[in-house]
Parts: sequence; C-alpha cells; structure tokens
Amino acid sequence: MIVTFDFDGTIWRSGFDPHEGIFCRSCGPDPAAIDEMQKWVNRGVSVHVVTSRVSSNRSEVDTFIKSRGDLVADTHFTEGALKSKLLAELGSVLHYDD
Repeated sequence: MIVTFDFDGTIWRSGFDPHEGIFCRSCGPDPAAIDEMQKWVNRGVSVHVVTSRVSSNRSEVDTFIKSRGDLVADTHFTEGALKSKLLAELGSVLHYDD
C-alpha cells in the first residue's frame, strides 16, 4: 500500500513562522504532517512524496529527506505537471495535499 504527500504547503510550511516571528516562503516541516507520515509508516505503509516541483528546484526536498528519510520510501517530481496521473501509476490509496 502507498500513501502520498505533497511537499509545498503540506509537508513543508510557508507563511508565518511562529518560532522566528516572521513571514517566510520556507518555514520548515509541518509537525502535524510529520506525525501523520509517521502513523502510516508505523502501520507498514510505504510513504512517498509527490511534488509538482521541477527537479532542479529540489534543495528543500533534499534537506527534508536527509533529515527524515526514515519516513519516505521514494520521492517523485512531476516537473510542473498535474499529479493525478503519477498518483494513479503509483497506486496511491490516499494523497495529502494543501
């Protein structure tokens, strides 16, 4: 079984960073999303990140994977295309997106 998560706005927050007290484009991982990912991993489900980012704009994704790669079985970049086709090809039973 595969469950998928979007990156921007789902795993990776943007907006107001309460720890820094500022508005920013990149506020780091969302603890609620991380908890949800962990719940699926604990159930033995394969968690994948599916993002419409282009692979050349992957620095934050790579940073996250390095820090929490234990949660992610695979990462997919759609290069700006809609995610629906890839989600169907993966057989994702549930997709989290903002």
